[in-house]
Amino acid sequence: MRRLSLRRAPDDSGAVAVLVAVLLSGSVLLGLGAIVVDAGLLAAEREQLQSGADAGSWAVAQNCLAQPAACTDAVQTSIAAGYAEGNSDDAAAQTTVCRDTACLPAMAETFGCPAPASPPLHSVEVRTSTLNQDGTTFLPPRFAGAIGGGNPGTTVTACARVGWSSYPQAVSRPVFALGISLCDWVRGTRDHGFFRATAVLDADGVSPVGRLDEPDPAAAQPVQPRDPVFRCEQEVIDSPAAPPSGWAWLGSPDASCQITVAAPATVTAGLPLGPACCTKLAQARDQQAALLVPIFEAAGLLTYQVSGYAAFVVTDVSCLLTVLTTVSGYFTRTFEAVGRPDFGTPTADLGTYLLGRTG
Repeated sequence: MRRLSLRRAPDDSGAVAVLVAVLLSGSVLLGLGAIVVDAGLLAAEREQLQSGADAGSWAVAQNCLAQPAACTDAVQTSIAAGYAEGNSDDAAAQTTVCRDTACLPAMAETFGCPAPASPPLHSVEVRTSTLNQDGTTFLPPRFAGAIGGGNPGTTVTACARVGWSSYPQAVSRPVFALGISLCDWVRGTRDHGFFRATAVLDADGVSPVGRLDEPDPAAAQPVQPRDPVFRCEQEVIDSPAAPPSGWAWLGSPDASCQITVAAPATVTAGLPLGPACCTKLAQARDQQAALLVPIFEAAGLLTYQVSGYAAFVVTDVSCLLTVLTTVSGYFTRTFEAVGRPDFGTPTADLGTYLLGRTG
């Protein structure tokens, strides 16, 4: 019987070693290593700087909302630097802060903050860049530096911008149906001197701004129903015709005592539907909550001119059966965080804002 024999394949041992030697001699692997390692270092540096800029810009924007007097480059740069350094592996990063029109567009583009399509009334930019522990401002190549080439390194930059404006005009918004006069808003805030609220507004995604002064006892005085005879003091609001004061029910409230308003708007006078409005006011008082309410600056025959919205913290309420007689409280600043807001044309600045990233 004929035997079958297996033929041995040619011996290729050592082929890989030869190939590696050829590639090394031509610096191919070294070049690939330089690209992979050094590109990875640049990407990690950029991610750290961007994280620091993102966190710092949100913090600075909220600080400026809470305490406008402390919204200076010097104070806020120190705060932003803490976030930038905290997000850096070596705890070092160059950090600068600029606000509103002080931000140079060309510089913003260089750092990666293109101009927003719909600019807000206010904004802050936090710009970060490479800073080493030895004070140098470039990221030296690790692999490429080992094989020569004289490349000193790269300065990596990042930028984040957060803006805010009062709610945009002509955008429908559900609000509690209790309209309060601009006159009382000015009195209650000491003309933008807001007080602190600890509770979240009675609206999804809207939060209070903390670190404000405690409410002054005078800020919680009752707001009475609107009386056409009783007018704001002329010195409170410099206007040729003193506006009305007090509160009034507006529109046709739904079962939760809300109406939808797209300020500025003319809204008709209304009556609350059953006990829902008094019940909701009592709940807001018990929960130390704030309600988003329309603010009117003028009144006609059964009509009110709503100019914007404010956050009213309810501290006391009195109802006779289901009819509201007095309501007490104070106003606070609030913001609604939106990913990429369309600020449009803002309504009157009454302390309620859209806050979102614009770059």
